[in-house]
Parts: sequence; structure tokens; C-alpha cells
Amino acid sequence: MEVPRDNRTACEWQSFITDQTSMVSKFTAAMAKMAVLGQDPKTLIDCSEVIPTPAVATSQTAHLPAGKNLTDIEASCNTTPFPTISADPGPETSIPPVPDT
Repeated sequence: MEVPRDNRTACEWQSFITDQTSMVSKFTAAMAKMAVLGQDPKTLIDCSEVIPTPAVATSQTAHLPAGKNLTDIEASCNTTPFPTISADPGPETSIPPVPDT
């Protein structure tokens, strides 16, 4: 299942663009479930103190890479308009190709 395209999840997925708090909350809950999938949590040792605290996001607002605009977006939710977001200033963002392995 491709989450952003599946009609059961597309609108919620698209809503995360402007609701980072909800996205972080739901991502955290999903990762907590996946971390113990197939395990008995009572038998695991908590070693979370060795996981570094992530850096604070530099922006709490969604934005497009420089050189892109909303016409470059293929919205995933047909019932809710795609949010209006701006592009970063400057020349078009260059993304190097991924080499074949």
C-alpha cells in the first residue's frame, strides 16, 4: 500500500503538511508499535538513553525546495484542497542522482 495515494489514508497524510504536531504524534505512536512488533516488551531492556536527542526542526512550516511550485505537486486527497505553501528562495535545488547498485 502506498500510504499517500491510498484513499483510506491520503487525506490524513496530506493534512500533515500543515499539522506537524499531529504528524509527530502519530509517527511517534506508529514507531513505538513497530519497535516491539513480534516481541514481548516485558523481556526487552530499555536502552533508550543511548539514542541521541534529535535536533529541533529548523522550520515548523512546510515549504517546497527552491525552484519548485505548487504545480509540481500531485495532490493525494481529492476531497480537500492541497495547502498553499511557498518555495524556498534561491536557485533550483539540485539533487544528485542515486547511483545504481
